[in-house]
Amino acid sequence: MTICLGIDVGLNGAIAAVCSQRGLLEHADLPTCDNGAGKDASIKRKIDAVELRRMIGFWRIRHDMARDHVRVVIERMSSFGAGDKAPPASLLSMGLSAGIIEGVLADVADEPIISALPKQWKAHYRLGSDKSASVATAQRLFPTAGRIRHDVAEAILLAAWGLAELQGDVTPAEPPKARRRARARAVAALEADPFAVGAP
Repeated sequence: MTICLGIDVGLNGAIAAVCSQRGLLEHADLPTCDNGAGKDASIKRKIDAVELRRMIGFWRIRHDMARDHVRVVIERMSSFGAGDKAPPASLLSMGLSAGIIEGVLADVADEPIISALPKQWKAHYRLGSDKSASVATAQRLFPTAGRIRHDVAEAILLAAWGLAELQGDVTPAEPPKARRRARARAVAALEADPFAVGAP
């Protein structure tokens, strides 16, 4: 059996464990603690590495994960364009969170940790930026999840995507915009002249 841990990175992020045979095993908010930056800092928390390690250790015992192959999928931060207004402190916090999580989970992963861009795993479920759609999809696939926040839902879906990716059963992300535009022009040309050469 394979157990995949999916992590939606961030101080309000979540982690979930999905088994290839037993389905959804666990889900939880990522534990955080004070980062010592002081009351005037814009960001006052960080991922609590000690508590995260303790939680994963409990999951390993509870579900006898030592017998299974464990893979880990972490959502990778998208690159930020020149027009993005994300504060430097937020970017630093996200990078630190990802680093702490990878450091803790490297100890339990049986293969290199996978970093997945949102567009990669969301394409498999045909999801966009609508958070409520992520929640609905996770609840449909795993009814035992109960009432969950979108961060938890996306951690669950990341874990399930990791299992599907292992089996080679994933829906690829959409082609780049340039290719989609070229195809749209070709389709429009074909509609204008059904006998045109070079139909898509």
